[in-house]
Amino acid sequence: MKNGMFKIYVALGLALILGAGFLGHTNAAERSEEEILILEPIVVTATRIPSPMLQVGSSITVIQGGDLEKRNIKTVMEALREVAGIDVAQSGGLGKQTSIFLRGANSSHTMVLIDGVQVNSPTTGAFDFGDLLVENIDRIEVLRGPQSSLYGSAAIGGVIHIITKKGEGKTVTSLMSEFGSFETYRQRMGIAGSEGDTDFSFSISGLESEGISATSEQKGNTEEDGYKNLTLSNRLGFNFLKDGRIDFTLRYITGENEIDGFSGDDPNRTLDRDVVYTSLRLQKPVTDSWTPSIQFSIADEQLEQDDPDDLFSNSLLETNVLNVLLQNEFSLSHENTLLFGLEYDQEQGNQRGSFGREVDTKSLFIEDQAVFLEALFLTAGVRYDDHSTFGNKTTFRLTSAYAIGQYGMTVHASYGTGFRAPSINELFLPGFSNKDLKAEESTGYDIGIRKEYLKKEGRPTSWFDVTYFKSDFDELISFPAPAFIPVNINEAKASGLEFSSGIGIMKGLLINLSYTYMDSEDKSTGKQLLRRARHKGAFGILYDPTDEFGLNLLGTVVEDRIDFGGTKMDDYVKVDFTSNYRATDKIEFFARIENLFDKEYEEVTGFTSPGISVFGGIKLTL
Repeated sequence: MKNGMFKIYVALGLALILGAGFLGHTNAAERSEEEILILEPIVVTATRIPSPMLQVGSSITVIQGGDLEKRNIKTVMEALREVAGIDVAQSGGLGKQTSIFLRGANSSHTMVLIDGVQVNSPTTGAFDFGDLLVENIDRIEVLRGPQSSLYGSAAIGGVIHIITKKGEGKTVTSLMSEFGSFETYRQRMGIAGSEGDTDFSFSISGLESEGISATSEQKGNTEEDGYKNLTLSNRLGFNFLKDGRIDFTLRYITGENEIDGFSGDDPNRTLDRDVVYTSLRLQKPVTDSWTPSIQFSIADEQLEQDDPDDLFSNSLLETNVLNVLLQNEFSLSHENTLLFGLEYDQEQGNQRGSFGREVDTKSLFIEDQAVFLEALFLTAGVRYDDHSTFGNKTTFRLTSAYAIGQYGMTVHASYGTGFRAPSINELFLPGFSNKDLKAEESTGYDIGIRKEYLKKEGRPTSWFDVTYFKSDFDELISFPAPAFIPVNINEAKASGLEFSSGIGIMKGLLINLSYTYMDSEDKSTGKQLLRRARHKGAFGILYDPTDEFGLNLLGTVVEDRIDFGGTKMDDYVKVDFTSNYRATDKIEFFARIENLFDKEYEEVTGFTSPGISVFGGIKLTL
């Protein structure tokens, strides 16, 4: 991998320089059970400022980092499988290309953020989740429905925001080692802490596996396609002048992937990926009612494909996204908050020996949040984007949440519009592009009810949320044969029902359930949208009979999908089992069985998914 080791050393050096001076410092996870019980969930993605979850009218799910660790989940993709409204399609085993479809939208219609950094590819518009591990993650917020009024292009289906842990308290060092099937090895070291006005959280992990054949083993493909991953994550924060705050984040990922072609085994084809996501954010209240902030972020990626037996399969793609966000929060009154922002986004894509292009977008947005009678929470927002190639676009969003306190119930609803600007490839790729493309568009709404019951010390131990949604997609970009030149001709729609719940049966036993019914249609063919399941469900039975011992049974059910050519895909049920045993305060053992019943299934036609596999390891806290 060209420049790969150099980038590793630079990233390691930078993180160690930033972190080394603060090794006398904390762990945010070490809060007492009492403190956790009385905390009301706070989300930031729905409104760009911290807001109580029950006051948010948008449909949102929060996955806590502590739950990911407890269930021994190793990739973000695995965590997203359980979320209502999301379909996951992975082209093979560990590390292979992974696409996300949110509420029927295309994979390029969901904006993905890591600590506020936009990580969608400028050349394809989508984000590949194959290399994204759960290292150093505090939480994942999944915001469903059109969100372009706050986030601009690519937020047609919604926003997935991965947020890194913040260090707190005394310094804690953690170590983890795991091994298992397919000669898979994983190691991690983390250090987190704070002292005075400084806090930090740092982790480095390595993952290596001999893997399975990426293309279908049912068709005789047996050559193993291995994978290696090194992930470094760092968050460093400073408090200054009492109420000022500086946050620096860095995530570096290098992935070395052996891949196959569509026709079958290819023993020499590789795909290497190096990415750096980094941000610097400064926030300081100027008055009691005005809090400005500014964030600079960069997403830099190098993607290299190599195959000595096929000259057409050798390529080097370099992309870069620079984003500057100036945000102002005005507290007009105790019941009214106004958000005003200016944003500049520059995207570059360079294909070796082919082309190199750059586009930019200038944006402004405004959103008002109002509270009436401490029970009705309303937001209204509008955004204007000026793109250097296709022109300008105006989008809006309205949301409401009404809390019926005596019943522990909240009615929530949202309505909005979204758009996606044509990607650099669609605009400029020689022979397969169209510089006159317009933006893809969407309109969507949802309405739902959230009910909480069986509360303990102010926090619900049981709850459910049921939401109806509908989305329409227009001006979708298609590549019709025989020329395969992109044009805005397609339309699509998706509607359905999302249900999720948590049920506290008794002390130590929790059952989580989610189900999505989705009726989707590609209006150009009249058929169901590709790789979007009509029925998708997930369940989790989490049992902790003692403070030292825990068992988890997790399952996914997928039914009624089609792929290219109208191919009907097999239905499947996949079940995983995990267990944890804390021998002492500093030593914990864990084990995991994936695909417990050895179900054969494909998420992408022609590409294998792993059979039954067993993993085990140890965690140390120093």
